[in-house]
Amino acid sequence: MSSDNDLNSTVNVQSLIEGGKNKQTVFCIQCPSKILCKGAGHYKEIEFSLPNAGPRKIGSEGVVDKEVLKDYWQVDNIYDFENIGYSNTVDGHKYLICADCEVGPLGWQNLETKASYLAVARVKYGD
Repeated sequence: MSSDNDLNSTVNVQSLIEGGKNKQTVFCIQCPSKILCKGAGHYKEIEFSLPNAGPRKIGSEGVVDKEVLKDYWQVDNIYDFENIGYSNTVDGHKYLICADCEVGPLGWQNLETKASYLAVARVKYGD
């Protein structure tokens, strides 16, 4: 597996795509749990503001710190995931977490379309 990917700017997204899909198996950034098999996610560029991963930090105005990410693996059927958990609904979305170690959010789910978006920069890759 590759080293931790912290920000979109440090991830070479094109090296992870083959035929519009994830070229490698996707793993949790914190534990060895497999999240998505090779070729199961479609690359999608869409801006979305995700709460920062790790311990919750509340900003000076009482708002959770967020990060705008734009590179995601779109998964249309939740059963295509190998191992993923979903939060309760928050602000009209559900957040994706590792079902084993509960690190996250790793992405989000659009409740209208039921599509899930796994952040490219918040996971690890390997074979």
